[in-house]
Amino acid sequence: MKHLLYISFFILTSFCANAQTYLNDTALYNSLWCQYQSVYEVDSGFFTMGNVVDAGNGSQLSLILGYHDKIGNKELVVNNFESQHDQRVFGSIHSLFLNHNGNFVYLYNNCETGVGCYPRLKEISPNGVIVNDFNYLSIIDSIDNVVLDFNTILQKKSDSSYILAINISDSSLVSQSIHGGGVLYLHLDQNFNIIDSITLYKPLNTSDYLFASIEEIDSGKVVLMIPENLQS
Repeated sequence: MKHLLYISFFILTSFCANAQTYLNDTALYNSLWCQYQSVYEVDSGFFTMGNVVDAGNGSQLSLILGYHDKIGNKELVVNNFESQHDQRVFGSIHSLFLNHNGNFVYLYNNCETGVGCYPRLKEISPNGVIVNDFNYLSIIDSIDNVVLDFNTILQKKSDSSYILAINISDSSLVSQSIHGGGVLYLHLDQNFNIIDSITLYKPLNTSDYLFASIEEIDSGKVVLMIPENLQS
């Protein structure tokens, strides 16, 4: 099934981005710019999470959740445009999933003029109701870091809590284009409240951590894998 999901993701991303359609019009949008980042298969078809540039609002990104059946019919479940928020799902590296309440959960970057980017999480029912909406700007501010584009999340099977891995960098370095960054590890309860946090950070001009991957093992503990990018 994983291979099928990867193939579906490739089709949707490729043919949406260049404003074309494939087979029975599987793209939700024929726009100049749209991207589906993640797909979740159900018996009757699959759901997709992505972005689209909102018409008339320049490069402002709108959060979209779509549904496609297996013969090519499509439905836009959610188009969540917010005039003050640039909702960037394309930096997330995790898959769309259903939580213990039967709702979709997605973690992505929320960017605002004058504030920067910070992790934001939405819980959305399959019929398009936004059940919960959380931002984690306060914890980013507290450690004087900024969020970069690579985030991932899982829900633990053992207790239904959430583990987030958020790519961060020192805010003083971003404007200077100097490397150095790390991963913020957040543990949330079932209601998305922060239980614990750990910052894993590499110092200036040595290396940085990107694309963290999280797995829960049989004991209920979590393994966090972080590739190290060495700087010249």
